[in-house]
Amino acid sequence: PIYRGLAPPDDRSDIRSEIPKICLTMVLRNYEAVIERSLRSVSPWIDFFIFLEDQSSDKTVSIAHSIMHEYGLLGEVISISSIREAIQLATESSTAKHCTYFLLWDAELEFV
Repeated sequence: PIYRGLAPPDDRSDIRSEIPKICLTMVLRNYEAVIERSLRSVSPWIDFFIFLEDQSSDKTVSIAHSIMHEYGLLGEVISISSIREAIQLATESSTAKHCTYFLLWDAELEFV
């Protein structure tokens, strides 16, 4: 087996705790037209997601949630009333406890 540079399980009690975890963190607001392309480009590279839902009036949140489910990713959607509170809520969320790094992402970006 390949352990990616880490010691085999005999030498470490929990090898998975040593592997960094990346959490996609995004503010979602009316990105229905671009969200699918963006999430499909970045989903293979992340471990968790936190979506900060900023009162979308379209299907952005349901599209995003569906894509994360398709990739088998765990995370949460947090409703926010202002961008000012977004980062604080994201870092205090239950998902954040599992993350080593946060990838702050915009729905108009594509990972290539």
